[in-house]
Amino acid sequence: GRINNDMKNLLNSIEIATLFLDKELRIRQFTIPATKIFKLIQSDVGRLFTDQVSVLEYPDIYYDANEVLRTLVFSEKVVPSRDGKWFMVRIMPYRTYEDKIDGLVVTCIDITLSKKQEKALAISSSLVETLRKGFHGLIIGLQCDGTVFECNAGAEKHLSVKRKQIIGKDYFGIAKTKAFHQLFSHKFEKTVPDETFSQVIEYLNAKLNTSAKVDWQFHPLFKDDMEISGILCCGELE
Repeated sequence: GRINNDMKNLLNSIEIATLFLDKELRIRQFTIPATKIFKLIQSDVGRLFTDQVSVLEYPDIYYDANEVLRTLVFSEKVVPSRDGKWFMVRIMPYRTYEDKIDGLVVTCIDITLSKKQEKALAISSSLVETLRKGFHGLIIGLQCDGTVFECNAGAEKHLSVKRKQIIGKDYFGIAKTKAFHQLFSHKFEKTVPDETFSQVIEYLNAKLNTSAKVDWQFHPLFKDDMEISGILCCGELE
């Protein structure tokens, strides 16, 4: 059966990545946005879908496509891509005007922003809960470039720093000579993490010959467009 050109033009115009496959899973047609997800060129028409390279982290897509053909029950999954995006992938039976099954339609809808919003909401809730408990520990805030924008009295006292001396300064420059250089592990010296995590760090005071363990919660901060803007580090003495 022939793919309706009006449908294809509509899907192109609203930028939905779509593949039309026949019953042998050969590529019958595709929309322009699909070329950003599957490495497709026009000469791929007629080739097996299973031969295509994809940015999706979805190794079961070929199995699911066969299952939809076998059962005629559509499949819908949220999957990540190797370039950091998230897609809702739907695999549906394609019916002709005579209501005969003539293949499959695969659509990939970018839901990255909603996934980022979902994650940011969870992180914000975690941070609010931390502060709601009457947090009186150590707080250090950093922008993505390492600039210090916050340092509370607890951090001043236990990390031997002065707020007025480090606000607006490059943390990574200061940390080379200050006692709180251990605050950052190798895992995010260059990249701010995109999820909350914990780390216990022991600080040594050579002058007083004492040590203290601090249980840190690291909370990424987000801008309105859901891009990461920095990280808030909240530490409690054990």
